[in-house]
Amino acid sequence: MSQGDKPHYDINEAPALFEKFIKHFNKTYKDAEDREIHYQAFVQSLKDINRLNAEQPDTTYGITQFTDYTDADEQRMC
Repeated sequence: MSQGDKPHYDINEAPALFEKFIKHFNKTYKDAEDREIHYQAFVQSLKDINRLNAEQPDTTYGITQFTDYTDADEQRMC
């Protein structure tokens, strides 16, 4: 897969991408504060995905059901 085939997410489009993500993965949040916390984690993940796709030519990263996970969410998975 060439670099051009890898996803690169426009951070300015994060609100729309987050809405699409919520619908696609049927996400729900406790309240507006919880939603905002997960939105911020989602935005950081988009930045990480873009960086990793640029740095690692043999691996492709993209949005998954875990893209909104916070550090606390990840700890609960272990």
